[in-house]
Order: sequence, then C-alpha cells, then structure tokens
Amino acid sequence: MSFLKKVNHVRCRDKKSFDFLLKNKLKNASFSLDDATFIPKIGQDDFVLLKEKNNINKKYVVLSLHDWYDSDKTAFLQECKKSTDDLLKKGCQVVLLGNKIKNKMNDIIFLSSFKNNYYPDNEDVILLTPPYRSNVSKTIISNSELLITTRYHPAIFAYEEKIPVIALAYDAYYIQKFEGALISREDKKYLIMKFNEFSNKEVNKLF
Repeated sequence: MSFLKKVNHVRCRDKKSFDFLLKNKLKNASFSLDDATFIPKIGQDDFVLLKEKNNINKKYVVLSLHDWYDSDKTAFLQECKKSTDDLLKKGCQVVLLGNKIKNKMNDIIFLSSFKNNYYPDNEDVILLTPPYRSNVSKTIISNSELLITTRYHPAIFAYEEKIPVIALAYDAYYIQKFEGALISREDKKYLIMKFNEFSNKEVNKLF
C-alpha cells in the first residue's frame, strides 16, 4: 500500500478494488469498468456465418473453462458433464469457448479433452473453432442463455446483455476477480463459488 501511495495514479478496473483503496486512504485512485466491457461485438452477418461454420443452430449455453495448476478436477469435470447432459436434455447446445488460445495458456487443450472424453460424437457439444479474437468471444457470450466460466474476461463479456453467469473460482484470487467483475451488475443474475462446489443445482437456479 505504501508503494501505491507514491505513484501518480492508480486506475481500478472494478469497484471492489477501488473501495478497498479508499478504505485504506489512497487518494490517487479512480475506478472505471474494465476495458473489455467496451469491446465491440462482430456484425450480425458475421455472427450468422460464425454460427453456420460451427453448427450452432439452437439456443445455447457457453462453457468457458481452463486448467489451473495441479488440483484434481475429476469431480469438477463430472459435475460439468452432469450439467451439460441436463442442458442437452432441455434442447440446448453447449458451446465450449476458450478465452486464452495461445501458447502456454491455451484453453482449447483443456476444452478439447472435455469434448473428446465425454462427447466425442455429440454434435450439440461444440468446441468453437479457433483462431478467434475477443470480439468473437463477446458476441458468442452475448447471444447465449447462460455462461459458466472459470475465466475473468468471459464474465466481463456477459455484462452488456446481462447474460446470467456462474463464475467458478479456483482459489481466493479468482473469487476476488469475479466479485470485482460482477459487483456492478444491478440485475444480480450471477453466482460466484469455488469450482469444487459447483453442481447442476446452480445451473437450475439461473436457467
């Protein structure tokens, strides 16, 4: 905190962090929504082509997951499968969306494993074909029925259209990030929890 007091300005991307700094008497701070909030979506014609390319032809839920260190995720992935099974029974497609798709931080590897292990032949569980940019991710999320995510920025992308969000945190750091990302949502259509507490009950609460 003493270091922050010496800098000219601290810009916070969430109100929770800003309130914390004010509480600690930091006067050189300001708050504005995360820049990702204002990323434009792709045009409607391009969205239609994107859906055709990926065989998205029903209402859908977005599942955006990533790996995190060496924690055992077997039970968590089983719960994701149960939720996916239930969503499929409800007539939905499930779109697997990577947030980071480059180099060492490549969500596609984790999502591909989920798809190949549980739904290798199910055309209604769709791994969105990379490469794609953040404006594509935002458009996919903005037109979904529900977002289930372990990533911060997908939760931000759900803000504009008030898409319901289930934010699954791997640790206290992610709890902090998700609370900051979602605190400005007046509709309160979101849940934040530890990833290993996730179950289909949470999906039924929001969808």
